[in-house]
Amino acid sequence: MENTLAMDVSVKQDGNDIPIGKMGYLQELRGGRAIVTVVVKADDPAYDFYAISVDGQKKISPKKDIAADVDSSHKVFKMKVNVESRIISIGNGVGPGGDGKELFTSYPGNNFRLIKIFSNGQVEVYEIALIAQDDRCYLTTQTYTAKCYENINNAFFFCCPLFDTKWPAMISFLQNAFTKSFGKDFANEFPFPDPREQSEEKNTPLQPNTGIVLWFNYAMGIGAVETDHGTTRVHWSKIPKREAGLAHLNPGEKIGYAGIGKIDHGNKNTSFEKAISGVVLLQ
Repeated sequence: MENTLAMDVSVKQDGNDIPIGKMGYLQELRGGRAIVTVVVKADDPAYDFYAISVDGQKKISPKKDIAADVDSSHKVFKMKVNVESRIISIGNGVGPGGDGKELFTSYPGNNFRLIKIFSNGQVEVYEIALIAQDDRCYLTTQTYTAKCYENINNAFFFCCPLFDTKWPAMISFLQNAFTKSFGKDFANEFPFPDPREQSEEKNTPLQPNTGIVLWFNYAMGIGAVETDHGTTRVHWSKIPKREAGLAHLNPGEKIGYAGIGKIDHGNKNTSFEKAISGVVLLQ
């Protein structure tokens, strides 16, 4: 969750500043509405910033720069997150606070994306999320580089570590952003490689009950792991806690797991068929 972008991030609740500790730990945050404010410097003509929220159907809603009318050298974006309390219905029903309840935030309302576009066509995405694990809240930031590819029909699609399918809404958003910021048509100005021409890494056979982390997303609370059973899902509650009690995995890490089972889809929209549990980190 390394943050390489020069930005100021603050969290308020009931008008009070909430200190941000190691790994984004928000020790003083309680149930109720929290406001996350992000301030970025935008005085270099080589790049520009936009912020968006994305719903469960990948529909994009631009966020307003609330400093647009008063400060042209900075951009300011805000996100309101409802930190709720729910009854624990598993195990012994006793929450970390001893009252049978725990704090949680709901995806996708617990995050937004800050998009940095460069005049040379490069795109960087910073996903900022307010999450809860075991009654503890964290402010997390994940960074990834977005790419656009051109297929045989000269149509463009958006790719990133979390979305490997076509995303027309993002392409349309980026086209408009580049035109607005630099006067350039995203689809015609920059050359993008055909994904079929990209070199493919050879996969090393995996041993039973081991896997390689493909990605992990804080806001969703899940990750994808390549195992000898194929690509499987892993939930944050099934992996070890790290610094400041935050459970997460990093792409490329090798893990071991104790169990694997089929996912009961019910009314949940997921492409995963299996999930792993009892995860441990391997050297």
